[in-house]
Amino acid sequence: MQFKAGALELVRKDGFKLFGLKRRFREDPEVRVAAAQQNGRVLGQLKDEFKDDAAVVRAAVAQYGYALQYASERLRDDEAVVRVAVA
Repeated sequence: MQFKAGALELVRKDGFKLFGLKRRFREDPEVRVAAAQQNGRVLGQLKDEFKDDAAVVRAAVAQYGYALQYASERLRDDEAVVRVAVA
């Protein structure tokens, strides 16, 4: 748990630090959301399976509305996600 706290601290300062973390942290939902909250552009670099994660996508588009272009087609068509992106 201590290491996860360190990973969260890193990505909360710089979302792109996500990509330098070990796989178990990169694939942790809480760490991915924290990275997307810090910098929505992170969504463009994630694996496709994570671009279909509603929590990650909402966090990304809330921070950077244009991140919507990187979301899965399903989430690009989701009205709630689009509302967050244009807010």
